[in-house]
Amino acid sequence: MQGTGNQAVDPTAKLEQFLKALTDTLDAEYKNETPEYYKSMILPQLLPQSRIIMNGQPFGSKAQFQELWSTLPATQHQTTSFDSHLLPTNNGSVYIILAHLKVRFDESGRNRFGQTTELLPGGPDGRLHRPLFSNWFGVTVSMVVSEKINTNFNIECISSFDYRITECPDNSVFMI
Repeated sequence: MQGTGNQAVDPTAKLEQFLKALTDTLDAEYKNETPEYYKSMILPQLLPQSRIIMNGQPFGSKAQFQELWSTLPATQHQTTSFDSHLLPTNNGSVYIILAHLKVRFDESGRNRFGQTTELLPGGPDGRLHRPLFSNWFGVTVSMVVSEKINTNFNIECISSFDYRITECPDNSVFMI
């Protein structure tokens, strides 16, 4: 595609920013919002009827995935690389995206809501705890995404989402 002047417009230029926005929703901290609102902000880009798979397990709905993800420990994601292809369809175009990520999990024993099995708040020493992150896990994410992301990252545009842990560190407490 041609841009202004001598610059070519890359149709995949915004994909790196989209992947950052996507992982930001997966890593979002729970603040003082309602739990239902917090859950709805986890991957809001999924279509209600999206095909969702996590480590080979299919999910029946977007809400079911959001419910599960909200109960996991806090995470930190980093995109290491991605490949994409823009394919024409009858309803516009879609991106086929294969992204390689790193993720680490909070191993302090708390979930995203700060809940733990400890009887005393802040632990037996009474101090508040900060996240204790694991070593990095390897993740592969494959997606089918509408080209509408070129105008807005926070719209429902993902029709297929497959999240797979491909590498687990030996010394992590968190088991997948």
